[in-house]
Amino acid sequence: MNLPLSRFVFAAALVPAIALADPAFSFTKPDDTKAVVWNAQAKAGLLVSGGNSQSVSFSAGGTASRKADGNRFLLEAGVAYARSQLRIAQDSDNSGTIGPSEIDTQTQTTTQAWNVGARYDRYFGGDENSGFLSAKFSSDKPAGKELLAGGQIGYSRQLFKSDRLETLAELGYDFTSEKDTGLDAVAIHSVRGYLQQSVRLSDTSNFVLKVEALENLNSENAPYEPDGNSTVPSFADLRVNGSAALNVAINSRFSIALGVTLRYDNAPALRPPFALPYDTGFTPFADKLDTLTEASLVVTLL
Repeated sequence: MNLPLSRFVFAAALVPAIALADPAFSFTKPDDTKAVVWNAQAKAGLLVSGGNSQSVSFSAGGTASRKADGNRFLLEAGVAYARSQLRIAQDSDNSGTIGPSEIDTQTQTTTQAWNVGARYDRYFGGDENSGFLSAKFSSDKPAGKELLAGGQIGYSRQLFKSDRLETLAELGYDFTSEKDTGLDAVAIHSVRGYLQQSVRLSDTSNFVLKVEALENLNSENAPYEPDGNSTVPSFADLRVNGSAALNVAINSRFSIALGVTLRYDNAPALRPPFALPYDTGFTPFADKLDTLTEASLVVTLL
């Protein structure tokens, strides 16, 4: 790798690929119910490597919100994509060694996901209470989920507030239409719980922990483990989305975020097929747990 490209990769590595936003929309209390407050943030990352290791990954995301007169509107979007070239060795002649014709290069898309969402909050009985309504659309093809569309409605409450601590909780209903690879879309009606804990560590840093739990109330006409022949019964499709993030401000416009995200699905989709089809009766499922550790640069626009 030549020197200019090395510098480019090193600079890009300082802002690694950013994960898509949580399915949950976090509650935010208005600073002043009569003031008009706009907020906008954007983040992006790019990593390119060449030579012996060849890969390209890209991600971008952003949020925008407006708060006034006890009302809050929020829009958010994100996209992530990664593609890699892998060298695969196959002992085709069963000699126990690898010859020059037994090394192949395969290109794989390892990340291909996006999400968009909107949320409306109406505050009442003071700043601590809110009723909310949201809409969401997302896709995660490596996980077997071609399209998820739906919305949420519920009640949000600030349980505790001090100079350094804030605890928020939400309870409500979630509807999701899930289209998995090779299958018809299924409707999922779920009860939703959400908890958020924020800790202000200093004037320039804070820590935020979020946990969202969704439990299906209806049966789903979709394959279910262990044999893939039965359908998903009620209260079997538990989904948990959790994240922990440390945010450190560089100045009033730029900040660094370090975080860990976990997504658990007790009834995962079927794993997308490879170039060749699976054997008859063989129905592999995607992993139940996805984890991601990330570092990102965040730019505050408004």
